[in-house]
Amino acid sequence: MLRNPTEIINFAQHNHHQDNHMRFPKQEIDIEAYLKHLSALLTNEECEIFIDTNIISQLYRLNDDARKDVYRWIESCKGRFHIPVWSIQEYSKRVYQNSTQDYVSELGKVKTYSSEFKNINKFIKAYISPTMLIGTQYAEDKQALFSDLDEINSLLNKIAGVIKNNINEHKNNVHSEIIEHLEPCALKSDIYSIAMEAESVLSIRYDGAIPPGFKDEGKGSNAKGDLVIWMELLNYCKRHEVSKAILLTRDRKSDMVYEPSFQMKGDRKASEAERVRLAHESLVYEFKLATNSNDFFIIDFDTLVKLLAPKYRELAKSFQISVANDQEGDSEEINDSNIETTVTIENNINSTATPIINNNTSDKDNELSYSGIALIDSQYESGNRNAYFDVYIEKLSSHDWYVQNPALDKLMGLRELQIEVTNDNLDSAFVLGRNILQSAEGSSGSAITFMENISRFIGKWPAKLKQAVIDGMLFEIYFDNKGKLRLPPFKASYMDDLLRNIPKLTLETPFSFINDSLKKHRKDGFAPTVGTSDRFLFTFSFDNSQNVIRLECNHEDITNTYPSANFPSVFSSRDSLRAALSVYYAIPEQNIDISDIPRNIASIGVRVVDWMSEELPF
Repeated sequence: MLRNPTEIINFAQHNHHQDNHMRFPKQEIDIEAYLKHLSALLTNEECEIFIDTNIISQLYRLNDDARKDVYRWIESCKGRFHIPVWSIQEYSKRVYQNSTQDYVSELGKVKTYSSEFKNINKFIKAYISPTMLIGTQYAEDKQALFSDLDEINSLLNKIAGVIKNNINEHKNNVHSEIIEHLEPCALKSDIYSIAMEAESVLSIRYDGAIPPGFKDEGKGSNAKGDLVIWMELLNYCKRHEVSKAILLTRDRKSDMVYEPSFQMKGDRKASEAERVRLAHESLVYEFKLATNSNDFFIIDFDTLVKLLAPKYRELAKSFQISVANDQEGDSEEINDSNIETTVTIENNINSTATPIINNNTSDKDNELSYSGIALIDSQYESGNRNAYFDVYIEKLSSHDWYVQNPALDKLMGLRELQIEVTNDNLDSAFVLGRNILQSAEGSSGSAITFMENISRFIGKWPAKLKQAVIDGMLFEIYFDNKGKLRLPPFKASYMDDLLRNIPKLTLETPFSFINDSLKKHRKDGFAPTVGTSDRFLFTFSFDNSQNVIRLECNHEDITNTYPSANFPSVFSSRDSLRAALSVYYAIPEQNIDISDIPRNIASIGVRVVDWMSEELPF
C-alpha cells in the first residue's frame, strides 16, 4: 500500500543537510523533488559537471542537429563542463585503432543484412512452388513475388552503399567536433600519478566492494578505469574547493548507482520507466571527505536528456531513436484497425451520436463540453468505453518513451480521420490532447515532434475533434489531473508551438473553452487570458537585502505565485528573464514587459545579476 506522498523524503531538503557521517542508502524518494534539484544544479554556477568516456561515444549515435544541441549546452555551462584525462585516453585508444565505427555498429549490420538477404533471395526463388502461394497475394503470380524480392534486395544494396560511402565522413566529422568543442574542457590531471595511486588501493576496494568499479575486478583491460576517473574528479574538486558535482554517464552500473525501492512521482507510484538511480552513498561520503559537501550526483544520459529536452529538443528526439532498439518497454502493437489512413467507427458505438459531415466545419453555436472524468483525468480509465483514442491514451500514460513514441508515430499517420463525434470520442480526444502535452513535457521525442507540427497531423480531422485535442492540450497546461488550477509554473514549454499552430486549424473559437475554464477558477490563483494580444507588465519589488518581496502583473499582486526556489534562476539579460517568465506563466514572450529594476539588484530568483548595466543586452 502506497504511503502519503508527503511522507516521502524530499530529496533536495534531505541532501542539503550537511552531516559528517556516512548515510544509509535511501529507499524512499520523491522523484519530482530529485529532478528539480538536479535541474537547478545543472544551471548552478557552483556545480561542476564531469563526463564518463561513454558520453563521448554517444555523440557518434546522434544526428547533426542533436550534436549541435549538446555543444550548445556545453557552451552554456561556461567552464563548468570537464572531461577527465582518463576518458580522453580511453576514447583516444579507439581513434588510434580506427575502431570508432564500433560506436555505430548498427550501421555495419546493414551490409550484413544485405549480403544475407541476397542469399535468402536466391534460396526462395529456387525453393518456392505455386502450391505454397495458394491463399496468398502471390497466388498464381510467382513472378510478382520474385519482383518484390528483387526490389528488397536492390533497396538493401542501395542503403548499404549509402552507409559505406558516408560512414567515414560521419566519423571524421564527429571527431573534428570533439576536438573543437570537448578538447578545451579537458582536465589537467597528472594521470600517471593518479593511475599508480589507483593501482595501490585497487585490491582493498575490490575486497570491500567499495565503488566505483569493484565489479570490474576480472575485467582485465581498463579494470581500474572507473576508479581513475573517480579519483580525477575528487582531486579536481578538492583542489578547487568544489562543493557540488555531477558525473554524467551512459552506464547504470550497480557498483556505482542503486535504485531506491519506493519511488513516488507526485501523488502516484512511479512507473518503471520513471524510476531513478542514485549514486552509492559510499561515493557521496567519499566526496564529502574530500569537499565537506554531500552534493554529488551521478546522472545517466536518459535523465540528462529529460532535464534538457524543453530547451534542447533535437537532442531528445535523436537520442530516443538511437537507443530505441535497446529498450525492453511495452512493444505491443496498436490494433491495425485503428491506424488506417481513413477510419470509420461503426454506428453501434453510440446510437445517439451526430456525425460530422464536413470535417472543416466549425459550429460556434454548439460549444463543446467534456465530462468530469476528462477534466479530472486521474479518473479516466482507457478501455472502459468505446472511445476511439483510448488505445493511444493507454500507451501515452505509460510514462515510457519507448512505448509512447511508437504509438504517437502511428497517430501522426492518421492524417485524414472520419469517425463519429460521440460524447465518448470527444472526451477521448480531449484526454488525448492532455496526454500528448504530458508526453512532450516528459521529453518524448515523438510527442515533441507532434507539438511542433500539430496542424500538420490533425489539420484534416473533424473540426470538433481538432478542437477537443487543442482544448485538452491547453487545459493540461493550466490544470492538474484533479481538475484544479495549477500554481505556477504552468506546463508551458510548448505554448508557443500551440499558438503558432492553432491559427492553421481554422477553428472558429479555439480559446473559448480554456478561457471560460480559467475565468471560473481565477479566484484560485493567477492565470492570464489565452490567445490575446494583451500586454503583461511584471514589476519586481525588493527589500533592503535585495530579496524579491513582491511581484505584480499589470498591478495585480501575484507574489504568492513566485516561490524563488521554483523559479528558473539563470538570467544574463532582460530577454532571458522575459523567456523565463514566459514559460513560468504561459505568456508569449512578445507580450511581456518588465518594469525597470534598480541598479545592482542581486536577487532575481536565486541568481545575482546587474540589471541596469547598459553594456549587457537588456
